[in-house]
Parts: sequence; structure tokens; C-alpha cells
Amino acid sequence: MQGAARFAGLLILALALALAPGAVRASPVSAPLIIAARNGQLSDVLADLAQGQNPNVTDPYGYTPTMWAISRGGLQILQALLSHGAKLPAATADYVPIIAAAKSGKADVVQFLLQQGAAVDARDSSGNTALIWAAQRGNAEVVSTLVAAGADVNAANNRGQTPLILAAQLGETDLINLLASQKADLNARDQFGYTALIWAAHNGFSAAAKALVAAGADASIAGKDGLTAKAVAQRRGYAGLAQSL
Repeated sequence: MQGAARFAGLLILALALALAPGAVRASPVSAPLIIAARNGQLSDVLADLAQGQNPNVTDPYGYTPTMWAISRGGLQILQALLSHGAKLPAATADYVPIIAAAKSGKADVVQFLLQQGAAVDARDSSGNTALIWAAQRGNAEVVSTLVAAGADVNAANNRGQTPLILAAQLGETDLINLLASQKADLNARDQFGYTALIWAAHNGFSAAAKALVAAGADASIAGKDGLTAKAVAQRRGYAGLAQSL
């Protein structure tokens, strides 16, 4: 009954996709494999592959099962697909595999892609690297994996944000300490001229500010608005934090 219900549901979805105005047609036979990969259903992926479904089929958005495995399904599904002839997706302006894995917090997939030759500092259209995304998501495991692989800790995106600046915005003290230990630029500035310390003060993260100062961040630097970390903390009502600066 469970198999019949799954088949019925997939048939309805396949028909909906086929009838959607302007839809790019995906193979109706292979549609279940994409759904299983996207949903992290390893047993269904294996069953679909055993039935001979095309491991390189694309969905209406141009995503393949391996792309879904990287961003959602996980390492076991990715490896199963590859063992049945699936191809690892190439990096494009719209999709960078290692960044997709970093954004989803999958450290094991990140490590696997690095072993397959992925460029650790590959960038997306906004200038983000996998490390920048991992820091923005506050994922210490992915950050550690990328740093160990030699990722550029001072890479900045199109808005001038570095991993350290993003970690400070979130108040991620452990990430701050990790990045500082890897010689991250403590005084790098973003598009507003704000440093990691100014952002920590802006968001009221006392522990993060303390960690940055202890690591050697310059508290005298002012942003483009002329405000130092201390002044920003005062303006935003963080009196105790301002006093510590």
C-alpha cells in the first residue's frame, strides 16, 4: 500500500509538472528519483536507481538528483547516485556545489566535494565563498572543515563582508576565535566601513566584542558614518558594552 501511495503521489506531481505553463519538461520516468534525492529518501533513491532510472535527469528548474543530494539529500544519496553513473554538477554562475553544501550545513558533503577537486574558494555571483556562507550561517563544523582545507579566511564578498565580519554580526564567539587564530584580518571593513568589532557592538554582543579586542581588533576605527564601536554601542543603548570599549 505504501508503494502504491507513493506511485500515485508521484504520478500526480509528474502530471502537474507536465501541464504547468512554460514548464521545462523533465522525464516523467525519472521524476521520482529527483523527488527522492531532494527529500533525503535513500531507500527510494536506491530503488529508483535499481529500476534503471536516469541518474542525470533534470527537473523543471534544471536541477539534477546530484544537485539536490548536495543541497538537501546528503552524502549517502550523493554517493549512491555517483556509483550509478550520475555526474557531479559543474560550478556555474547560478550554482556552485561546494557553496550549496556549505549553505545547507553539510560538512561531510563539503569534505567529499573537496576530495573530488572542488575549488575551496569558488565564488557565487555575489562574491561569496563557501566559507563566507558557512560563517553567515554560524556553522562551526563547516567553517572548520573549510579552514582546514585552506579556505581564504579574508575573502570578502561584493559587500565587503568577510567571514569574521559575518561571525561578529551573529555574535559567534567560537567562530571569531577560530578565524582570528587563522590570521583573519581583524580590522577588515565592509561596504559601510564597519569592522567586525563595530558590528559586534552594533548588535550588542559583548562576548564577541571582548573576543575581538582580546585578539587585537582596533577599537579606534570608525565606519563611514564616523562612529567607532564604542560610539555605536552607546547610540544603540548598550552602555555596559560601550564602557568596556
